Amino acid sequence: MSKNSTRLLGLAAALTFVTGALPAQTKVFPWPGDPSWSPWTIASGGAEITGANPRHGNGSLALSTTGGLSDWGFYVHLSGDNPWGQLGDLSALSFEWYRTGLTPQDPNLPYIPVWPDAPWLAQTPVLRLLLGQEINGSLVMSELVWEKYYTDGSPTTNDEWVAEDLMDQYFWHAMGGTQYWVNSQCQAQTGPFVPDGQNPPSVWDGGLLLGTPTGWAGGSFVDPNATGACAQSGFNLGDASIYGVALGVGSNWPDQYQGYVDWLQLTFNGGEETGEFAVWSNFELPETTVPEPGSMALLATGLVGLGIAGLRKRKKQSTNSTE
Repeated sequence: MSKNSTRLLGLAAALTFVTGALPAQTKVFPWPGDPSWSPWTIASGGAEITGANPRHGNGSLALSTTGGLSDWGFYVHLSGDNPWGQLGDLSALSFEWYRTGLTPQDPNLPYIPVWPDAPWLAQTPVLRLLLGQEINGSLVMSELVWEKYYTDGSPTTNDEWVAEDLMDQYFWHAMGGTQYWVNSQCQAQTGPFVPDGQNPPSVWDGGLLLGTPTGWAGGSFVDPNATGACAQSGFNLGDASIYGVALGVGSNWPDQYQGYVDWLQLTFNGGEETGEFAVWSNFELPETTVPEPGSMALLATGLVGLGIAGLRKRKKQSTNSTE
């Protein structure tokens, strides 16, 4: 062991003696550039970790659009080759969000009958569960998407952090990015459900097919008629696996948007009770180490001691030189 290593161990022991045991920290958060997360932005959409509005620590995930219909800003976390778990085993899914109250920049946009429309008022950051399901020997990818409007259409709470438990809230299902499942979807099936990424032409009606994560896994939906029809056609996502999660905002929102996300938690089979999280992300900036007060006092004492020792040494040398 080197002298430097010995000194460091001695310093650590001394700090523990003076300030008490140093707290153990498990870093469960990504920093900017973390390879497990990546921004997915289109046009003027933004998604980045910043210190502009910190939540649990010194940072959070900042999301923004400028109002262009193509704006798209997401932060994506993938599991890799192996999924985190099956949708049917999901037991906890939550995150915290913040929406900044902004003055609309263009209240006369022609595609909005009455400004502002209800979905825009209810908009929060969006969460997507990225799914994979084996169909006829192929892995079919799809998404379950949570937007607050489809569970609670009331205006958002602006300018404060909101903790959101998503297990009892409604998600809609998309395949191929543009195919959205609607309430009459299963009624149009003539046999067992075999998704191919395309909606049958006759089902673009009935509203979005909505269900909780547990509902999607078991084939139980908000519309009871859809539940019955899907049960007959054999449709559910019970064997779908979760391969990723995305947080963001966009597209087709009519004006500028600024929001923040933090403290994402995702667990399976009751892992939240035992602390076994598949995903627990507290978005942070790199830490700057600052000594605790007790450590600073010890450091100051040590410097004073070194100063006194140096002074004594110099006095002794001076005395010796005059003898």
